[in-house]
Amino acid sequence: MAEKENWASVDQKTRSRHPKKWFEIAKLPIAPDNIYAAVVGRRMDLRLQHEQNRNVSQTSAVATRHDSPTMERNGRSIANSQPVSGGVSARLGSNGTLQHAATNPKTDGRTATADAAGIDSAGRMDGSISVDCQRGDSNQLSNESVACEHSKSLVEGNGRLIEIVPGVFGNQKQLDVHRARQNLIDYLRGGKGAMARRIAALNTGYQDGILSTTLTWSFEHAWEKRRANTQLTAKTYENWCKDFAARGHYAPLKRQKDFSIKPWHPVALALRQRPQGSSKQWVYNQLVEQLGADSLPDYTNVCRWLTDKASQSDQDKGRYSGSQLRARRFYQHRTAEGLAPASLMHADGWNSHFTAPHPVTREFVTYEIWHARDVATRFVTKPGIGLTENWQVILKCVENFVRELGIPARVQTDSTKVVKGSDRFTKAVHSLEERLGMTWTHPVTVGNSQANGIAENFNTSYLDKRARELATYQNKNSMDELSFKRIRKLTHDMVKAAGAGNLLERDKLKKQIEKIGKGLVFESYEQAVAWIERIFNDYNDRPHAALPRVVDAVTGKRRHQTPREALQEHIAHGWEPVALAEHELIAEFRPHVTVTIRRDTVTPWGGMRYYHPVLATMNDKPVIVAYDLADYHHVWVKDLDGTPICTADFVEATRYHAMSAQMAEEEKRAKSALKRLDNKRDTVIDRIPGEVLTLEAIPANELPGMEIIAKKIEIRNEISPGMAATIPEDDRSRHLFWREWQSKAATGTAIPDSLRPFMSSYPNTAKFRSWEAFFNAGNTTPHSASGGAG
Repeated sequence: MAEKENWASVDQKTRSRHPKKWFEIAKLPIAPDNIYAAVVGRRMDLRLQHEQNRNVSQTSAVATRHDSPTMERNGRSIANSQPVSGGVSARLGSNGTLQHAATNPKTDGRTATADAAGIDSAGRMDGSISVDCQRGDSNQLSNESVACEHSKSLVEGNGRLIEIVPGVFGNQKQLDVHRARQNLIDYLRGGKGAMARRIAALNTGYQDGILSTTLTWSFEHAWEKRRANTQLTAKTYENWCKDFAARGHYAPLKRQKDFSIKPWHPVALALRQRPQGSSKQWVYNQLVEQLGADSLPDYTNVCRWLTDKASQSDQDKGRYSGSQLRARRFYQHRTAEGLAPASLMHADGWNSHFTAPHPVTREFVTYEIWHARDVATRFVTKPGIGLTENWQVILKCVENFVRELGIPARVQTDSTKVVKGSDRFTKAVHSLEERLGMTWTHPVTVGNSQANGIAENFNTSYLDKRARELATYQNKNSMDELSFKRIRKLTHDMVKAAGAGNLLERDKLKKQIEKIGKGLVFESYEQAVAWIERIFNDYNDRPHAALPRVVDAVTGKRRHQTPREALQEHIAHGWEPVALAEHELIAEFRPHVTVTIRRDTVTPWGGMRYYHPVLATMNDKPVIVAYDLADYHHVWVKDLDGTPICTADFVEATRYHAMSAQMAEEEKRAKSALKRLDNKRDTVIDRIPGEVLTLEAIPANELPGMEIIAKKIEIRNEISPGMAATIPEDDRSRHLFWREWQSKAATGTAIPDSLRPFMSSYPNTAKFRSWEAFFNAGNTTPHSASGGAG
């Protein structure tokens, strides 16, 4: 191209500001055949590029190419060329690009102009070529032949439009084969010379690698199953043309799946929708039994229909329900972008997948752990821990959140009946929601655990995995069943040995549990609580995928923020919690109930009456009463608006006779019982035959039949004379005294005879029922009463 200034040319004026030069192809060093190949190849390149740019869908119709007298190149119009000599003409623009115009009788009068800057001496493409194609007849040339599964398309065949029925191109592979064959046939038809020569030149050009990009792609995709040495033959070319004439497209016929509905399809689908699950073999057997083998395909085809054709969504509808079905459906993901800390709190409960000591009896039980997290920072606060899911555990969880992050604007929990509709938390003037000024919400659909997925996932993705560190882990889906049974028996024996004071046996059993379970074993309730709080702190200090990425100050690598870092970042940017003072926390999180004043007193719980003179003027009026679970002496009375009225005192019940008289009667009865035991002992000794026994030298507990009597005598000797006088006088201390001895009896400690009447009669009293309900509601661990026997 550097010698183009020496080529013979003819100047031509144009309407644009750029003059044109025309060159005779016969006098140019580039062969006309290569020019023609470049023009056709470029035309196919543009066609493929145009098809790729369009978003070809399965429902698009065929697009036909309209003849245009001019085409745009780089924003400038290129006029149709005129042949100069030899049927081929060329012209050079002022921008230095060589342009050729060729006319070939084999192309039915079509002309093309190409930018020769992209053609080298070998005829290969190395740049952009502008194409201007024109047909001499009135028939339209198909630029794209796209047949879709669900639409009708039109393609050109022998100068006419042929309608292709829907479903011809079942997949992208068939469409690619059709386009590739169409490109090759268009190229061969537009060439010159014998068809056999053109086919041979095409095969040689592909082997030498000199074909254009489109022709190379077409040669490689024209066969559905092409081998490495596959070449185009005249017979194959003729077969392609016959197929197009008969079918209107070049794509090979493919057998399509039969999606018609058969009579046995609804029955098979209904059998697959059973909630207990149905194997394919069972479904097939039921179909044979109900419809007969003659009306059914074989077992393989039934399985293929269930696997490949039947809707999996329809099969799941009866098989699963509720949250299990929703887990297989579309879900709407959410983002915490724009949320500030404490704007939204998600809370949920988790029944622990491990066992730990009971706070009173020390037997191994599961815990109910309620945890709350801030959605904006994923920060998890200190949990509420109890033995069952009750309102005290949930209230403690919310209280811990308010202590650390302030009052949340919105709280979301699942639809547990402890919270939803409970006047302690919502839907009442004295509820926690109204007192703190927050909004309590639940999922719209009951059982939609995905709506509370942040807290729900915390149970399985973190708490369950950390629970596997313990030897007492007991998830039935993960823990070995036999090992679980062995550990459960050993923990029972361990608690029994600890209650009997056999510390060596307890330590021995603990080591066995650790060896079988290969994990930790808690010795007390306090150890379990400390471990739970520690893993919550660990969670707040590990990177979270929902938080932004930062550069680690230690390693220098990028990682996600930890919840604690995210919270500290908000604090650094000026965020402040809506905090409560300590006395406000205590007051707001006391249990609140609505009661009616009767006879100058209020009764918030279990028949316990509280009096204040101010209440005499408000009889038969409803008020709000707040009480302390740990202190029964006072309650706080408020009106329905929350305004304090007074602090009422507990009204102690008076006894029917003096305490000293009752204690004397109980002591008298106990002495009488011991005297009867002594008489029985003497009678047993008198019945022993022989004179060789020296009773003074033989311990009583070694005589036959004397073990029980000797044990009772030893217990009697260990009891101090003032034991009968140790029963407390006030109601609360007496109840704690009874619970203390009840716990000792559960661990194997014998109850003194002087206390047996009290231990058996006291549970039948109204005071016992009232105080027992009070302590059970508070879920508090009673402390040892002063003066109790040990």
